[in-house]
Amino acid sequence: YAETKDQKGGPFLSSYARTLTNGGLRFHTDRTDVVGLLCVRQAQKGGVSTEPYASQNVSLSTGDSAENVQKNRIRAFQAMGRDPESIADVRQVHSAEVVVAEAPKGRRENLGHADALVTNRPEVTLFMRFADCVPVLLFDPHRHVAGLAHAGWRGTLL
Repeated sequence: YAETKDQKGGPFLSSYARTLTNGGLRFHTDRTDVVGLLCVRQAQKGGVSTEPYASQNVSLSTGDSAENVQKNRIRAFQAMGRDPESIADVRQVHSAEVVVAEAPKGRRENLGHADALVTNRPEVTLFMRFADCVPVLLFDPHRHVAGLAHAGWRGTLL
């Protein structure tokens, strides 16, 4: 990649935000030009779920049918240009546990109980759900490690 430098000579990650519509799905992206890291915040429209789950529900813990959730996830991944099989996710439990995703989850339901995922594998898509919690995206440009954390209000207090 073409790395740029900040005023102190360190790596600088320029980013931009935009709203995209693809295949009927609307989502918001933040992409770092330097490393190709894509962060997507998905809007609720364009999926197959019916009320009360809105239309683009991607959570299995809501009571929505697993079939609808799977279809919504596939639509979301395809809209982002990612292979749905690249997903790495966890059962989020409001904990301090972190899972290292060395590969996509495959046929497993998830990679365990945790509230943070990290990977240095570009073929892995870190995937989490956030309702009223805070998403935290981390990236180490020297080691090319990305992290995604689900932080409740207790987890964000210092």
